[in-house]
Amino acid sequence: AEKQGVPVSMASDITKLYGLTRRTRTAAINASILPKMMATANATESAVVGAGVKVPLMIMRGDGGVMEINEMRKRPILTALSGPAASVMGSLMYLRASNAIYFEVGGTTTNIGVIKNGRPGVDYAQIGGHDTYVNSLDVRILGCAGGSMVRINNHGVEDVGPRSAHIAGCKYACFTPEEEIVNPEIVMLSPKPGDPSDYVALKLPNGKMICFTNTDAANVLGLVDEKYFAHGNANAARKAMQPVADKLGITVEELCTQILDKDFEKVNACITALAEKYQLDHDAMRLVGCGGGAAALVPYCAEKMGLPYSIPDNAEVISSIGVALAMVRDVIERVIPNPTQEDIKELKKEAIDAAINSGNSGGPLFNMKGEVIGITTAKYSGTSSSGASIEGIGFAIPIDDLKRNLEELQTKGYISSAYLGIMGMDVDPEAVKNYGIPSGAYVDSVEADSPAEQAGVQAKDIIIALGEQKIGSFSDLARILRSFSPGDETTVTIYRSGTELTLNIILGEKPRDNAVSSAEDGSEMPSEGSFQEWFDYFNHHSGTNP
Repeated sequence: AEKQGVPVSMASDITKLYGLTRRTRTAAINASILPKMMATANATESAVVGAGVKVPLMIMRGDGGVMEINEMRKRPILTALSGPAASVMGSLMYLRASNAIYFEVGGTTTNIGVIKNGRPGVDYAQIGGHDTYVNSLDVRILGCAGGSMVRINNHGVEDVGPRSAHIAGCKYACFTPEEEIVNPEIVMLSPKPGDPSDYVALKLPNGKMICFTNTDAANVLGLVDEKYFAHGNANAARKAMQPVADKLGITVEELCTQILDKDFEKVNACITALAEKYQLDHDAMRLVGCGGGAAALVPYCAEKMGLPYSIPDNAEVISSIGVALAMVRDVIERVIPNPTQEDIKELKKEAIDAAINSGNSGGPLFNMKGEVIGITTAKYSGTSSSGASIEGIGFAIPIDDLKRNLEELQTKGYISSAYLGIMGMDVDPEAVKNYGIPSGAYVDSVEADSPAEQAGVQAKDIIIALGEQKIGSFSDLARILRSFSPGDETTVTIYRSGTELTLNIILGEKPRDNAVSSAEDGSEMPSEGSFQEWFDYFNHHSGTNP
């Protein structure tokens, strides 16, 4: 399909969890947005390259991390809810919030989420009412915000939102010059075809259409300090609201209170549900307001709920701050009945590799607790379809291996590695399929007088287990060998001429001429070349060649 230029969406690229229906639905949603997102990715990348920017282009994910743009080309569904996620990460990392209800108020929507013990709430996303296997921050989106229009009936305020002023082509009253608001004419309208016709706007003598919003109501009630982005002209808002208040037979202040009470009903229900789900203590809760419209809703809702609140500096650009501070992230999930310690270790290693492949820039790898779990030592660079330099594949040393290496350096002055003394490769998958031979590490040659030769391993054997651990590839053998030390006694299981044999072996120590220092053999890390050249270099210099 890729050779014919047809985009492909595979559930296995997104999740490894069981559940055919949800997996298929997730892949189908991913496929539905794939062509548009690939076009967007190509256009964005071309623009960045054209501007002379040479660093990798990272894309925000819905779980609060970022990924390299090529990952987005395969799994664009992971960007679902990335806008709210960026705001949460900005609140978490920039504001250092540890226990709070995150409350971002934009012009059209309000995003509400939880930060508990310094970590945001995470759940599987619902997209279009459908459950998926997409991990995202647990953010609730409400259709009431700073620019939400007001809907009225004959007795008072019917509702607020979900349409906002710009949808109807209206300006906020409080941001309209006060002198222009003269004898405003009430207009009832539907912002978009099919919408209710009870949204209220006002037509000015100069032909301009304006409306009053949550921001206007909060300004009239004196809730918006001058320092906040939502601050506007309260007198202008009052002049716009007066004819509607007169029509309803109430004061302007009562109209403003009805408006904000409608918002509070929605906000309170959302926060209460989140507090129950995450078992938040009301006495320890506080609201952190962000977004340009924060002052329009947060102070009023906080007072009604009896909660403290804060609206920090730069709250109106918190999403951009969140994107800039977000870390490279990936999620690996498996269903493993009765997992062993080796299963868990393998899963951790796979997660490390996934994070590197998503664009980690090198150096230490951290988990969500801020603990160093590995060191990125090398990266394989390639070129994308638009000619941009990318970082697609990386190599890392797990922290447990690094600790052992450091101990050996201190005691021996060099790093020793368990050693078999073979050269080999993966078994050809076609041979496995056509001839029924097992996957494993194919032995191409055996070094003279090596531990492998002394144990009876021969060329053309296939190593399928070392000790109790199964071998599915040559890289499996190299990885598992690292868990042994020179002098260890174990078994090696081989496949030879249709028969499985188990041999006893005493592992040797890798000869010093294969040691890790490049100064000993004059080789240097390749600045370019094929993946195999990078792989060979890394294996040689980390002591992983069997």
